[in-house]
Amino acid sequence: MTSRVADTQPHLRGTPYIQSISRAAFVLRLIGNLPETGAAFSDIQRLSMLPRATVHRLLKSLKNEGFVLQDVKTRRYQVGPLIYELGLVARSLAPNLDECQDIIDAASLNAGTCVSVLCRSGDDVLCIRRSAWSQKETTPGDVGIRRPIGVGAGGVAILAMQKEEEREAIIQRQSDLYKSYGALETDTVRRAVELTLSRGFAVRPFGVLHRGVGVAVPTKTSPVSLAVRSGPVSINLPRSEIRRIACQLTKAAAKVAEVVDSGLQIKTERRLH
Repeated sequence: MTSRVADTQPHLRGTPYIQSISRAAFVLRLIGNLPETGAAFSDIQRLSMLPRATVHRLLKSLKNEGFVLQDVKTRRYQVGPLIYELGLVARSLAPNLDECQDIIDAASLNAGTCVSVLCRSGDDVLCIRRSAWSQKETTPGDVGIRRPIGVGAGGVAILAMQKEEEREAIIQRQSDLYKSYGALETDTVRRAVELTLSRGFAVRPFGVLHRGVGVAVPTKTSPVSLAVRSGPVSINLPRSEIRRIACQLTKAAAKVAEVVDSGLQIKTERRLH
Protein backbone atom coordinates (compact mmCIF):
# COMPACT_ATOMS: atom_id res chain seq x y z
CA MET A 1 0.00 0.00 0.00
CA THR A 2 1.50 3.33 -1.00
CA SER A 3 2.01 6.12 1.49
CA ARG A 4 -0.28 8.34 -0.58
CA VAL A 5 -3.20 5.94 -0.13
CA ALA A 6 -2.46 5.59 3.58
CA ASP A 7 -2.42 9.36 3.96
CA THR A 8 -5.89 9.72 2.42
CA GLN A 9 -7.37 6.58 4.02
CA PRO A 10 -7.01 6.83 7.84
CA HIS A 11 -8.50 3.34 8.29
CA LEU A 12 -5.35 1.87 6.70
CA ARG A 13 -3.03 3.31 9.37
CA GLY A 14 -2.18 2.29 12.93
CA THR A 15 -1.52 -0.90 14.89
CA PRO A 16 -3.48 -4.06 13.96
CA TYR A 17 -5.93 -3.55 16.82
CA ILE A 18 -6.56 0.11 16.09
CA GLN A 19 -6.67 -0.69 12.38
CA SER A 20 -9.47 -3.23 12.87
CA ILE A 21 -11.64 -0.70 14.71
CA SER A 22 -10.90 2.00 12.15
CA ARG A 23 -11.65 -0.32 9.26
CA ALA A 24 -14.94 -1.47 10.76
CA ALA A 25 -15.99 2.14 11.39
CA PHE A 26 -15.01 3.08 7.85
CA VAL A 27 -17.05 0.22 6.37
CA LEU A 28 -20.05 1.30 8.45
CA ARG A 29 -19.76 4.84 7.13
CA LEU A 30 -19.51 3.54 3.57
CA ILE A 31 -22.71 1.54 4.00
CA GLY A 32 -24.42 4.59 5.45
CA ASN A 33 -23.23 6.70 2.54
CA LEU A 34 -24.31 4.40 -0.27
CA PRO A 35 -27.91 4.25 -1.64
CA GLU A 36 -30.85 3.47 0.64
CA THR A 37 -31.36 0.25 -1.36
CA GLY A 38 -28.21 -1.06 0.25
CA ALA A 39 -24.51 -1.35 -0.52
CA ALA A 40 -23.17 -4.12 -2.73
CA PHE A 41 -20.14 -6.05 -1.50
CA SER A 42 -18.21 -5.04 -4.62
CA ASP A 43 -18.81 -1.33 -3.91
CA ILE A 44 -17.74 -1.67 -0.28
CA GLN A 45 -14.59 -3.51 -1.28
CA ARG A 46 -13.71 -1.07 -4.06
CA LEU A 47 -14.29 2.09 -2.04
CA SER A 48 -12.60 0.81 1.11
CA MET A 49 -9.51 -0.28 -0.86
CA LEU A 50 -9.28 -3.29 1.46
CA PRO A 51 -8.62 -6.92 0.46
CA ARG A 52 -11.73 -8.93 -0.36
CA ALA A 53 -11.13 -11.35 2.52
CA THR A 54 -10.75 -8.46 4.98
CA VAL A 55 -14.04 -6.88 3.88
CA HIS A 56 -15.81 -10.23 4.12
CA ARG A 57 -14.48 -10.75 7.66
CA LEU A 58 -15.46 -7.24 8.77
CA LEU A 59 -18.97 -7.53 7.35
CA LYS A 60 -19.49 -10.92 9.00
CA SER A 61 -18.45 -9.51 12.39
CA LEU A 62 -20.60 -6.39 11.97
CA LYS A 63 -23.59 -8.58 11.04
CA ASN A 64 -23.08 -10.81 14.06
CA GLU A 65 -23.09 -7.77 16.37
CA GLY A 66 -26.17 -6.17 14.79
CA PHE A 67 -24.35 -3.21 13.27
CA VAL A 68 -25.11 -4.38 9.73
CA LEU A 69 -27.99 -6.19 8.03
CA GLN A 70 -27.86 -8.09 4.74
CA ASP A 71 -30.90 -8.41 2.51
CA VAL A 72 -31.56 -12.08 1.78
CA LYS A 73 -32.66 -11.45 -1.81
CA THR A 74 -30.38 -8.67 -3.03
CA ARG A 75 -27.39 -9.58 -0.81
CA ARG A 76 -26.88 -5.86 -0.23
CA TYR A 77 -25.82 -4.46 3.13
CA GLN A 78 -27.60 -1.84 5.22
CA VAL A 79 -26.98 -0.24 8.61
CA GLY A 80 -28.38 -2.46 11.34
CA PRO A 81 -30.72 -1.79 14.29
CA LEU A 82 -27.98 -1.60 16.93
CA ILE A 83 -26.83 1.69 15.44
CA TYR A 84 -30.29 3.14 16.12
CA GLU A 85 -30.34 1.75 19.66
CA LEU A 86 -26.96 3.29 20.46
CA GLY A 87 -28.06 6.52 18.82
CA LEU A 88 -30.87 6.87 21.35
CA VAL A 89 -28.32 7.50 24.09
CA ALA A 90 -25.73 9.33 22.00
CA ARG A 91 -24.87 12.95 22.68
CA SER A 92 -26.56 15.32 20.27
CA LEU A 93 -24.29 17.05 17.76
CA ALA A 94 -26.50 20.12 17.95
CA PRO A 95 -28.15 20.82 21.33
CA ASN A 96 -31.67 22.27 21.52
CA LEU A 97 -32.45 20.94 18.04
CA ASP A 98 -36.00 20.04 19.07
CA GLU A 99 -36.61 23.76 19.59
CA CYS A 100 -35.77 24.34 15.91
CA GLN A 101 -38.68 22.29 14.57
CA ASP A 102 -41.08 25.24 14.37
CA ILE A 103 -38.40 27.25 12.56
CA ILE A 104 -37.85 24.47 10.04
CA ASP A 105 -41.56 23.90 9.48
CA ALA A 106 -42.18 27.63 8.93
CA ALA A 107 -39.30 27.81 6.44
CA SER A 108 -40.76 24.81 4.65
CA LEU A 109 -44.14 26.51 4.22
CA ASN A 110 -42.53 29.76 3.06
CA ALA A 111 -40.17 28.05 0.63
CA GLY A 112 -42.82 25.63 -0.64
CA THR A 113 -40.64 22.55 -0.23
CA CYS A 114 -39.24 20.21 2.41
CA VAL A 115 -36.50 21.78 4.56
CA SER A 116 -33.78 19.85 6.39
CA VAL A 117 -30.94 20.64 8.76
CA LEU A 118 -27.67 18.87 8.08
CA CYS A 119 -24.44 18.79 10.06
CA ARG A 120 -20.87 17.76 9.49
CA SER A 121 -19.92 14.38 10.93
CA GLY A 122 -16.30 13.62 10.09
CA ASP A 123 -16.09 13.66 6.30
CA ASP A 124 -19.83 13.12 5.97
CA VAL A 125 -22.95 15.26 6.07
CA LEU A 126 -25.72 13.92 8.29
CA CYS A 127 -29.40 14.85 8.11
CA ILE A 128 -30.41 15.57 11.72
CA ARG A 129 -33.79 17.27 11.35
CA ARG A 130 -36.40 17.81 8.65
CA SER A 131 -39.72 19.54 8.26
CA ALA A 132 -43.09 17.82 8.40
CA TRP A 133 -43.63 18.31 4.68
CA SER A 134 -46.88 16.78 3.46
CA GLN A 135 -47.72 17.99 -0.04
CA LYS A 136 -47.52 14.54 -1.68
CA GLU A 137 -43.83 14.68 -1.01
CA THR A 138 -41.54 11.67 -1.41
CA THR A 139 -38.25 13.43 -0.83
CA PRO A 140 -35.25 11.23 -0.03
CA GLY A 141 -33.07 12.51 2.79
CA ASP A 142 -34.76 11.31 5.97
CA VAL A 143 -33.16 11.96 9.34
CA GLY A 144 -30.06 9.80 9.71
CA ILE A 145 -29.13 9.70 6.03
CA ARG A 146 -25.42 10.33 5.45
CA ARG A 147 -23.64 11.61 2.36
CA PRO A 148 -20.01 12.55 1.69
CA ILE A 149 -19.28 16.25 2.21
CA GLY A 150 -19.48 17.90 -1.19
CA VAL A 151 -22.38 15.80 -2.46
CA GLY A 152 -25.62 17.74 -2.88
CA ALA A 153 -26.42 21.32 -1.95
CA GLY A 154 -26.14 20.75 1.81
CA GLY A 155 -22.79 19.01 1.46
CA VAL A 156 -21.42 21.82 -0.71
CA ALA A 157 -22.68 24.48 1.72
CA ILE A 158 -20.94 22.77 4.64
CA LEU A 159 -17.78 22.21 2.60
CA ALA A 160 -17.72 25.90 1.72
CA MET A 161 -17.67 26.77 5.44
CA GLN A 162 -14.37 24.96 6.02
CA LYS A 163 -10.96 26.59 5.74
CA GLU A 164 -9.42 26.31 2.29
CA GLU A 165 -6.77 23.78 3.31
CA GLU A 166 -9.34 21.61 5.07
CA ARG A 167 -11.70 21.80 2.08
CA GLU A 168 -9.05 20.51 -0.28
CA ALA A 169 -8.06 17.71 2.13
CA ILE A 170 -11.71 16.59 2.35
CA ILE A 171 -12.11 16.64 -1.44
CA GLN A 172 -9.00 14.51 -1.85
CA ARG A 173 -10.18 12.00 0.75
CA GLN A 174 -13.64 11.76 -0.81
CA SER A 175 -12.61 11.63 -4.48
CA ASP A 176 -13.35 7.91 -4.89
CA LEU A 177 -16.69 8.18 -3.09
CA TYR A 178 -17.75 11.05 -5.34
CA LYS A 179 -17.66 8.73 -8.34
CA SER A 180 -20.54 6.74 -6.81
CA TYR A 181 -22.76 9.84 -6.96
CA GLY A 182 -23.48 10.38 -10.62
CA ALA A 183 -19.77 10.21 -11.54
CA LEU A 184 -19.19 13.42 -9.58
CA GLU A 185 -15.77 14.89 -10.31
CA THR A 186 -13.60 16.72 -7.78
CA ASP A 187 -13.32 19.77 -10.06
CA THR A 188 -17.12 19.95 -10.15
CA VAL A 189 -17.16 20.05 -6.35
CA ARG A 190 -14.52 22.79 -6.29
CA ARG A 191 -16.49 24.92 -8.75
CA ALA A 192 -19.67 24.42 -6.72
CA VAL A 193 -17.86 25.63 -3.59
CA GLU A 194 -16.60 28.74 -5.41
CA LEU A 195 -20.12 29.58 -6.58
CA THR A 196 -21.47 29.05 -3.08
CA LEU A 197 -18.90 31.38 -1.57
CA SER A 198 -19.66 34.08 -4.14
CA ARG A 199 -23.47 34.06 -3.85
CA GLY A 200 -23.99 32.82 -0.30
CA PHE A 201 -25.97 29.67 -1.08
CA ALA A 202 -25.51 26.37 -2.90
CA VAL A 203 -27.61 24.93 -5.73
CA ARG A 204 -26.91 21.35 -6.71
CA PRO A 205 -28.72 18.37 -8.31
CA PHE A 206 -30.85 16.56 -5.73
CA GLY A 207 -30.02 12.88 -5.30
CA VAL A 208 -28.18 10.46 -7.56
CA LEU A 209 -31.08 10.49 -10.03
CA HIS A 210 -31.07 14.32 -10.15
CA ARG A 211 -34.78 14.77 -9.47
CA GLY A 212 -34.66 18.54 -9.48
CA VAL A 213 -32.22 20.64 -7.48
CA GLY A 214 -31.60 21.35 -3.82
CA VAL A 215 -30.81 24.75 -2.37
CA ALA A 216 -28.78 25.14 0.82
CA VAL A 217 -27.23 27.85 2.97
CA PRO A 218 -24.54 27.46 5.65
CA THR A 219 -25.54 27.98 9.26
CA LYS A 220 -22.77 29.95 10.94
CA THR A 221 -22.66 28.34 14.36
CA SER A 222 -19.52 27.32 16.18
CA PRO A 223 -18.10 24.73 16.72
CA VAL A 224 -20.82 22.83 14.81
CA SER A 225 -20.98 23.01 11.00
CA LEU A 226 -24.63 23.08 9.93
CA ALA A 227 -26.54 23.76 6.73
CA VAL A 228 -30.24 24.34 6.09
CA ARG A 229 -31.31 22.74 2.82
CA SER A 230 -34.46 22.65 0.73
CA GLY A 231 -35.83 19.49 -0.80
CA PRO A 232 -35.89 19.10 -4.57
CA VAL A 233 -37.39 21.93 -6.58
CA SER A 234 -37.82 22.03 -10.33
CA ILE A 235 -34.62 22.51 -12.27
CA ASN A 236 -36.60 24.89 -14.50
CA LEU A 237 -37.42 27.35 -11.72
CA PRO A 238 -36.39 30.93 -12.60
CA ARG A 239 -33.38 32.34 -10.79
CA SER A 240 -35.57 34.80 -8.94
CA GLU A 241 -37.49 31.90 -7.37
CA ILE A 242 -34.26 30.11 -6.42
CA ARG A 243 -33.07 33.31 -4.74
CA ARG A 244 -36.40 33.62 -2.91
CA ILE A 245 -36.03 30.10 -1.54
CA ALA A 246 -32.41 30.83 -0.57
CA CYS A 247 -33.59 33.95 1.26
CA GLN A 248 -36.12 31.92 3.28
CA LEU A 249 -33.43 29.36 4.12
CA THR A 250 -31.00 32.10 5.16
CA LYS A 251 -33.53 33.51 7.63
CA ALA A 252 -34.19 30.03 9.02
CA ALA A 253 -30.45 29.30 9.23
CA ALA A 254 -29.85 32.42 11.34
CA LYS A 255 -32.60 31.36 13.76
CA VAL A 256 -31.33 27.77 13.94
CA ALA A 257 -27.81 29.05 14.64
CA GLU A 258 -29.12 31.20 17.49
CA VAL A 259 -30.94 28.28 19.10
CA VAL A 260 -28.02 25.85 18.70
CA ASP A 261 -25.47 28.38 19.98
CA SER A 262 -27.68 28.97 23.02
CA GLY A 263 -27.72 25.24 23.71
CA LEU A 264 -23.94 24.98 23.35
CA GLN A 265 -23.46 27.90 25.73
CA ILE A 266 -25.69 26.29 28.37
CA LYS A 267 -23.76 23.01 28.10
CA THR A 268 -20.45 24.84 28.49
CA GLU A 269 -21.65 26.70 31.57
CA ARG A 270 -22.87 23.46 33.15
CA ARG A 271 -19.46 21.83 32.64
CA LEU A 272 -17.69 24.82 34.19
CA HIS A 273 -19.89 24.64 37.28
